[in-house]
Amino acid sequence: MKKVLFRALPALIACLMLPVNAAERPSLPANVPALVEVTDLAQAEQKLQNLLRRLVPGAPFSSLRTALSGPARTDDPSVLDLSAPLLLVTCRDGDVAAPVFTFGVLDADRYLDALPQNLHGGETDGNLHLYEEDPLNAFDENVWDAGPARPLAIMIVDDRVVLGRNPDGVRAVGSLVADGTLAGKSFFPQADAGVAVRIRDLVGALDEQGRNPFEMLRGEIDRAAVHLPRQAQVNLDMGRMAIATVEAAATQVEVVEATLTLAPDAIVVTKSVQPVVGSALAAHLTTVEGRALDFMGSLPAGAVAVFAAHVGDPAPTLDLYMRLLSALAGSDESAAESLARIREKVTEMLAVMDGRLATAIAVSPQGFLVPVNVAGVKDAARAQEVFQSLLPLVEDVARQARTGVTTRVAMTPDAATHAGHTIAEWDYDLQFEETGQPEAAQAVAMQREMMAAMMGPDLRAYSAFVDEAWMVWQGSGALDGLKAALDGSLSSLAGRPEFKAAMAGMPAEPAVVGYVDLGGLIGAYVRALASAMENAGMPFLPFGRNLRFAPAPGVGLAAAVDDAGRLQARLVVPVEALSSLVNGFMQAFMAGPPARLP
Repeated sequence: MKKVLFRALPALIACLMLPVNAAERPSLPANVPALVEVTDLAQAEQKLQNLLRRLVPGAPFSSLRTALSGPARTDDPSVLDLSAPLLLVTCRDGDVAAPVFTFGVLDADRYLDALPQNLHGGETDGNLHLYEEDPLNAFDENVWDAGPARPLAIMIVDDRVVLGRNPDGVRAVGSLVADGTLAGKSFFPQADAGVAVRIRDLVGALDEQGRNPFEMLRGEIDRAAVHLPRQAQVNLDMGRMAIATVEAAATQVEVVEATLTLAPDAIVVTKSVQPVVGSALAAHLTTVEGRALDFMGSLPAGAVAVFAAHVGDPAPTLDLYMRLLSALAGSDESAAESLARIREKVTEMLAVMDGRLATAIAVSPQGFLVPVNVAGVKDAARAQEVFQSLLPLVEDVARQARTGVTTRVAMTPDAATHAGHTIAEWDYDLQFEETGQPEAAQAVAMQREMMAAMMGPDLRAYSAFVDEAWMVWQGSGALDGLKAALDGSLSSLAGRPEFKAAMAGMPAEPAVVGYVDLGGLIGAYVRALASAMENAGMPFLPFGRNLRFAPAPGVGLAAAVDDAGRLQARLVVPVEALSSLVNGFMQAFMAGPPARLP
């Protein structure tokens, strides 16, 4: 079941979430629902070599020309033209055919003479060469495995090869190469690689063929649901909800495009999501505003992870939140009644919110995580009143949640005052479910220790309404942090040089902003994990206690809705940040474990 949720579903989500360059270039042909391109493999190879040298000096590098010889079906890699675009194309001529690979060669006759020995046949049908391919051993390409041979069709069009399993698909793509649609030009000329997918068209075509990927995933979940324990059912319900959410989005997306560029000092990924005209998604994007940076002055400068957004119309968010609560609460009748009351109250709450949300994770001097959340509100007094009335219902659902952890919350609305603002205190009590089964005892112990290692002994949160925002800080040092935010003495993320550098080149008024200090976030998590595993009596990661990373630029993300109604996103991963990670792990491995955790 994990293979289904962690392999198939992310692959589908990637079609929606991968960030795209909207530079002028050829548009995707109408009968091509999906296309992947490597623009210039020769340049990409040089860039990858340079990147590897910076990350791991002296590490060996295998030639991409040699690696390509297998998929290209040639025993003579020198015949491949690495400067010509490589394309993996799915073509629709009636049914959606299997993907077809097309690439350039320096000499077509030499290419045909260098076909591998596991191809036999070679009958021609017009300019199509039909072969049977014996399967090769996965570990030794010179050994053929037992099993049926599979068809392979190859077409030569001038200096390009078109090959694939489905002859009709090869013919269709070959005709697009012949008329110049898929030859002589790049679909992503400003990038090293790109992908374009007509999401709605592709899913619809697969559904017509009885190959709907979402139905397949639901079937896998239903088959895995038999005889699973109570907590595992929660994961399955969450999986069903995720599938339904992605499926609903897929039917409202016309085209998703993504590019990858290996710049000298960064890996740059871009995205463009074009919604279906007249769809709910298109309407929703018109409500999204470029106000994601509004709360950066209220987030701590030491944050290791930040996400902020203007979510626009809150109705879709409410529906998703309620489905999440429903999956956690199950089908219990009392839980359903609580959920109905929560929907009513949350609807009231959303009515006084303005769509701005920001969340950050800071690390305390003791190494504990400190979550910080800020939400924009239209009316602070009304929002406070509504939220306090919501608390008993939230506690009711938390007690019924099937996660193995019961959360009890006690809230004191006027625990303190500072700078003219009233501060509320939230006291959390987590009760971990003891099943009495020995095999589950260690898992429960690990849950408890992981929470203690990550959050520390103090789980209390503190909140206050100020101007047009509701601020919430939780964990070690949370009260002092909130007070600094209230009186203006907070050293904020807005003034942090690394954050400013990460936002350089991003949209001036983004609707979504993300920032990650990779070393700070990964280091804090791995050290907490090592501590929790040791305290729970489990084999632990000795190197995790020593894990430290040199300061490095952070990863930046920003997205905005353009004038055409498309969501455009840009992700920048500095090479220096990756180098810091590699060096930190290598040094921790070499140092060995200290005697005890501090």
